[in-house]
Amino acid sequence: MDNHKISRNVEHDFVLNYLISLDCSKSLAVAILYRYEEFSQIVNLEFTPSDYNDFESARNSLLAVEFLRKHADLKTDLDLDKVCLDKFFQSEETCKQTNSRFFSAELLPDYHVLLDARRRIETILGSFCPHEFVDSSGWGPGSTLQVKRREATFANKFRNNLELTLASYNFVKTWFATQYPNWAPDFSIYEGNKIITVPKNAKTNRVIAVEPSGNLFFQKGIGCMIRKRLKRYNVNLDDQSRNQRLAELASRGNTLATVDFSAASDTISYWLVEFLLPKTWFDVMDRLRSQRGLLGDALLEYEKFSSMGNGFTFELESLIFYSLAKSLVPSDHELSPYISIYGDDLICPSEFMDNLTRLFTTCGFSLNRLKSFSNGYYRESCGHHYWDGIRICPTYVRSSMQSTDSLIKVHNQSTRTHACNFGYESQGIGLTNPIRILRNILIRQKVPMVPPHFGDQGIIVPFDVALPSVNRKYGYGWRVGVRLSKQTKSIEDDGPFLLEKLYELHLGRDVVDSPSDSIPNGNERRRNTNRVHVKTTWSPDWPCLVSYFHRN
Repeated sequence: MDNHKISRNVEHDFVLNYLISLDCSKSLAVAILYRYEEFSQIVNLEFTPSDYNDFESARNSLLAVEFLRKHADLKTDLDLDKVCLDKFFQSEETCKQTNSRFFSAELLPDYHVLLDARRRIETILGSFCPHEFVDSSGWGPGSTLQVKRREATFANKFRNNLELTLASYNFVKTWFATQYPNWAPDFSIYEGNKIITVPKNAKTNRVIAVEPSGNLFFQKGIGCMIRKRLKRYNVNLDDQSRNQRLAELASRGNTLATVDFSAASDTISYWLVEFLLPKTWFDVMDRLRSQRGLLGDALLEYEKFSSMGNGFTFELESLIFYSLAKSLVPSDHELSPYISIYGDDLICPSEFMDNLTRLFTTCGFSLNRLKSFSNGYYRESCGHHYWDGIRICPTYVRSSMQSTDSLIKVHNQSTRTHACNFGYESQGIGLTNPIRILRNILIRQKVPMVPPHFGDQGIIVPFDVALPSVNRKYGYGWRVGVRLSKQTKSIEDDGPFLLEKLYELHLGRDVVDSPSDSIPNGNERRRNTNRVHVKTTWSPDWPCLVSYFHRN
């Protein structure tokens, strides 16, 4: 089965039908702008909750505004790289001002709160354990300076030189051989990380920094240690659900606020971290971070402590934001237990919003006022939107629908979100016109129909649309066809491959955690190709779309 090319008219018809089906003033405005290709105006539209008094109008307007906001292929007159790089340099200037603030009297009004936050962070982190650090270090699935994301298997990372900044190399060189006796890499010294831009949405790209592989390996160890310690304080950075549940609770009254920050990762200034963290933790992290970044041919000295791409930035910002918020709210306050953090998504008592804004501004952070809410019926955190306790699930068209795979993803996300928003199975506003446009095309291409828990291995449809046959082998359940990528096989047995297997055993996993590879047995590696085929399997049940997506 081929991954068919899709006519541009399909996306055009789907988008217009979707927007028209929402039938509100905002959706019709977006439809008109889309018809006349005024894409720059579309991506600058904002959802303002205070403009609405009823759930239906608010929901449909939010769906219309969010629908194309993350469409990376939308042709606007914006220079997306320039937008994000301007913001990057603005963040550096903010960090420079914050660093200066720590040597001036500007800090005095909030000094007692910062001291309390420092004591709190010291309590959370405790003593630094070198053995835990060595055991926790490792790689994620991302790229490094020498290994591109498509080839970013652990074996390839072990196969290349270990890239380190000079400060990191001086830190690890005396104990590396004794702690990793089976790993004897050649070291490559780099000035710093590499600053690049990647797609984010239709308004801007995102600036990230690709770290040297060795720095990243040990940065991940620090991140893992912070993550483990935060769990003891009911901050689970492996799970967004607590923030999402609290956003639902917050939307039912004005006691809790959902707070979002602008450029949070890029505004963690050096001297803020030096002030807040215990000395041993700071010294280790300072040696492992990249102190400089290469942007084109220019080498920049960072004012920030760490950037997006660093292996501990996410955990560090969560630790700092959580500790600052907890220090601002008295421990005996009835809403203090509800303070929650996930990255830069913060939930805190609404009555402290003014004080929180002042404190975080002093620390160099900017609240995103368009995405922070403390009054009214609307709240949003970690991708979940709520209006007076009722969840709203936006559909996002993230890229052009140019292939069968992209069409399946849009169809399935639309099915999920509309089952959640409108509660319809095979009838009603959610599934009559727009989704059937995609469904009929995919059925003609013989894409199999699957139940909702099968993900994007086929098109998700209600039971009464699929009408599957009974699985005769077991006497119950339903036969299901699934769409799978064909794989190529290769044999690997060199030293880096064996190190990869040892690393996997250390992590307690049987297969490589990589988007494109798996090792089912022995030394055989399988890699997905662009060719697909349909395989028949079965499912013991075919859940109702509405109940399934509301539950999940």
